[in-house]
Formats: sequence, C-alpha cells, structure tokens
Amino acid sequence: MFDYYSRQNLLSIDKPICLLGFFGSRIPEIAIALSQFSGTSVVDLERQVEHHVGMRIQHFRKKHSENELLKKEYTCLEKAIPRSSRPLIVFTRPQSFLYEPIQKLLLKRSHCIYLKQGVFVVFSQILNLLEREEQHRDIEIPTSDPKSIHHISQLMKEYEKSFSKVHRTIDIEQKHPFEVAQELFSEFSK
Repeated sequence: MFDYYSRQNLLSIDKPICLLGFFGSRIPEIAIALSQFSGTSVVDLERQVEHHVGMRIQHFRKKHSENELLKKEYTCLEKAIPRSSRPLIVFTRPQSFLYEPIQKLLLKRSHCIYLKQGVFVVFSQILNLLEREEQHRDIEIPTSDPKSIHHISQLMKEYEKSFSKVHRTIDIEQKHPFEVAQELFSEFSK
C-alpha cells in the first residue's frame, strides 16, 4: 500500500549519478538538493573514506600518501556503487577522478556529470570556504598558496582534461544549487 510519507524514488536511471567538479562548485549542496527532489540517497565519498579509515582526510594525509588515500577511495567507491544499478547520487574530490582506477569505475558504473564553474567563481568560493571556521572539507591546493588565482586556474585546466571524459557537462555559472538540481532532475526524471 502507498504510504504518503514514504520516500519515493522519482528518478528513472539505469546507473547512479556521479557529480564531479572543482572545489567551491557547491557540489554537496547540489547533491543534497537533487536528493530532496528525487528521493535518491546521496553518498559523499569523502565522508565514506573518513568513516572507513577512522579519521578526517586531512589527518590521514599527514600519515599516509595521496596514493594510499586514492586506494581507500576506490575501495569505498566500489562498495558504494554496486554492479547492479540502483538510484544513487555520488560525489567525490576532484583529484579522485584523476586516479585511473576510480575514473574507469565511475565511467563504467555511473552517469558522470561535470559541474563546470568559472575560475573566478571557484576562487571566490574557495576563499569563502577558507575564511569560515566551520570548514570541514578537504581543500587541497598543492604546492602553492590557495589564494593564488593563477595556481587555481592551472589546476582547473589539469582537472578539465580529465573531466572531458565524462558523460555530460553542465555549466553551473551564475546558477543556484537548487537550479542545477532542478536541471539534473528534469534530465533524469520519469
């Protein structure tokens, strides 16, 4: 019997949706908004890894290499996205998609969507995140001061080469996360 208050899955997808983008693209907010529209569960891979290793990613990085972190992410991702399809929204760190095993897994088992944002918006969002004391995301801008717009621009170019392999790119410039979620929902809804 239909229960009015039960969560109903409104997305008609044959694979999970994986949202990718650069730091400051507000992907967690978009994923949560899409989840609210669709009744689909969200997997924050960063949080999954932290639960798996028993510490924040920032602390894990101090003790282990980036390669070890990527292997942990792969293990968690393999569990999160089973071979059998089920509606699911997944998001992860941008550098995770550069790691070939993760990239192959995501491209095979999910609809990968790159949420593209301009460098100045990303730079502004990163500065806002860094200024907030309650910041809990792992924002790593390697080998440079994170306030360097040139360095952020270079990283974005590096990531965009990898993101060119995704199934779909959506320009989210000047869009509220709610708008982006609506766009995604309309694309994947029944």
